[in-house]
Amino acid sequence: MTDNDNTPIPRLWWATDLRPAEQPRWLARNRLLRAAINLLVGDEGIGKSLFWVWIVAAVTRGLALLEFGLPARSPQTVVLILTEDDWTTTVLPRLEAAGADLSKIMVICTEDDGSGAPIFPADMHLILDADPAPALVVVDAWLDTVDGGLSVRDPQQARRALHPWRELATATDAAVLLLTHTNRVASGNARDKYGATGELRKKARMTLFAQQDDDGNLLIGPEKAKTARPVPAAMFAIESVQHFDATEDDDGIIARLAYLGDSELTARDHIIDKFDGDHGDDRQERADAVTWLREYLELEGPAKSADAKREAKKAGISERTLVRARKKVGAVIGYTGQPPVSTWSLPDQGEVVDGEVVDSAATPPAPRPSTVGATGATGVTAGHSATPHVENPSYATHKDMGATVAQLGSAAPGAPTSSTPGMTTKVAEILANQRSQFPVCESCGRRVAGHGVTRCAGCADDDRHAS
Repeated sequence: MTDNDNTPIPRLWWATDLRPAEQPRWLARNRLLRAAINLLVGDEGIGKSLFWVWIVAAVTRGLALLEFGLPARSPQTVVLILTEDDWTTTVLPRLEAAGADLSKIMVICTEDDGSGAPIFPADMHLILDADPAPALVVVDAWLDTVDGGLSVRDPQQARRALHPWRELATATDAAVLLLTHTNRVASGNARDKYGATGELRKKARMTLFAQQDDDGNLLIGPEKAKTARPVPAAMFAIESVQHFDATEDDDGIIARLAYLGDSELTARDHIIDKFDGDHGDDRQERADAVTWLREYLELEGPAKSADAKREAKKAGISERTLVRARKKVGAVIGYTGQPPVSTWSLPDQGEVVDGEVVDSAATPPAPRPSTVGATGATGVTAGHSATPHVENPSYATHKDMGATVAQLGSAAPGAPTSSTPGMTTKVAEILANQRSQFPVCESCGRRVAGHGVTRCAGCADDDRHAS
């Protein structure tokens, strides 16, 4: 039933006459819902726009981003509404650098240079009439497209501004992604950070929260999800791509995201942890964390940063405090494996580069291979992330590292004692626990591969050569 202008009007329905129950349908499982409003919120200038470019490139080419829940499909259409970044100098080069299929992208604007933003809901028909219907609609930034007569600070007016987007998502079956900024409030409660767009959080079925970690990586993950289980935040590095020839006016460099893997925490846990770290770690806690990390890296380094964070959490050390400790000890950050995983090591242990342990005191290694090129099926470009992981980094550095305190066998040379500087009760408990879990080489005191093994790979190799 419709009124005179063909607008549907409400009427009574029997529940049995309505559409049957169905499961949620995802563009990207547990992260981007079809036929729904999805929100991406975060501080300004940290890479939120690079994230949707990464998604758009995969959707328009039909590529899988399995690590982000996006399966391989036939290439699909995307509609973009852009109000912040210039099309010709910023957005288009980013899409090209990411490998997007431009023939699958429609942009709503008034001029052929991409300028002239639409106003909604007045211009909503442009999306409803799009042929083919889009699988993804990106609005960056949403507040710029709201009718000037509406104030989103008022809950009733905010709902009026948001309702058409919900109706559009249902009608087109698209995943609608609305971008907005946080208000930078210092709080461990994510809801405090939405500011004027707090009502948008209530209306959205999925809210992705973007933030930076202390290593400068971009973290993006669900902060609120009505129909999904909690999943870790995805971690990205922002890499530089030589897209144009350098000139006197511009270096021709374009930014692009590289997926680094999942974080150990959800987006909400990262917010809480960062706030608690800013307000809760005292001087003694920081000193204990420095001692713990130095001992841990002497035992395990080069160690995966995720492993270090997990073990630190068991020891009662927050991630924020641990990252401060990493800076204090001067730990070197490297990457290994595919997808690339960050590693930490002490300066004298060397950095893991492209799966190889490089002596940091020696001549600096050659630059990592360029990652410029087409994105593969996993969404990680060819380059350093495709290099095989060293099977046994401890053995790879056996000749160079020398005996370390960290192996902690009872007869190990230089084993720590109660008089060792920084030997607190907490550190002693951690080291004792590690001794009980890991057997050590009877010759050099290094950790060996498994229980029942009495000699490490390095000493066993020495014995074979000697014989």
